[in-house]
This record gives sequence, structure tokens and C-alpha cells, in this order.
Amino acid sequence: MADQEEAFSREDVGGTLKRLRSDRGMSQRAVADRVGLSRRTVMRAESGAPMRRETLELIEKALDAPPGTLVEARPAGSLDSVLGRRLRDRRREIGLRLGEVARFLGKSPPTLWRLEQGHRDVLASPLLTTDFARVLNFRNYDELVAFLRGEDPE
Repeated sequence: MADQEEAFSREDVGGTLKRLRSDRGMSQRAVADRVGLSRRTVMRAESGAPMRRETLELIEKALDAPPGTLVEARPAGSLDSVLGRRLRDRRREIGLRLGEVARFLGKSPPTLWRLEQGHRDVLASPLLTTDFARVLNFRNYDELVAFLRGEDPE
């Protein structure tokens, strides 16, 4: 179901983008040039391809669209933002750098950064593994999840 919802929202973003661009009488090239993107990126966004939040924000800017038109901003107090900050604070508390954790998990630092920023569904993330729990000095996955939820470990 989540995949269907994500696909629907991407198609919705693409349709909204195409409508905004057409309403403003702009070509894909004009939108791209205005903010330093390639025409292909704008074309992919209109077709509903997955895009980074930052890319969609640039396209909003190029179209003089209000922030949040193409992508809803997550408020700083959203659950994922709070959980991401807990992960970041724990990592820093034990003296680990983002790159060190990324290498240990076989992931890229930007992937973990997005998790720590709350740009991903933290509790449903495939990044939360027993290995991730251990690198953050938890005994197991359940202890990590309890920490994220603010529960006392049993």
C-alpha cells in the first residue's frame, strides 16, 4: 500500500508541475535554466520519477510557486524529525562520525544523513537493523526501537 501511495504522490507531483509550468507559459528548458538543472531532470520530475526534496524545491523556486506546492515540507517537530535527531544525538554521544557509521553499515553518508534529518520514515526504514543497533551500542534491534520511542529498555 505504501508503494502505491508513494507512486500516486509522485504522479500527482508530476501532474502539478506540468500544470504549473504550462500555466506560466514556460518550457522545460526555461524552468531548468532558471535554477541550474538539466531539462532532463525537469522532464523526469513531470513524468513522476522519484526526485530529491531539494530538486523539487528548486523547481518550485523556478516556477515562483509557494513553498510546499510540489513537496510538503516536514515540520521540525514531525515524528521522523524527532526520531532522526535521537539517532544523530546518540551517534554523537558515543563519539561516532556519520561517515564511520555509514562505512560500517555499507551505506552512503548522505543516506544516513537523510535518515537523521527525518527525510525518511525512520521506524520503517530498512536501515534500522541489528547492525545499526549494535554500532549505536544497543544490545539488539528491539532496544534501539524502544530508545527511539522513548521507552525504558526492559
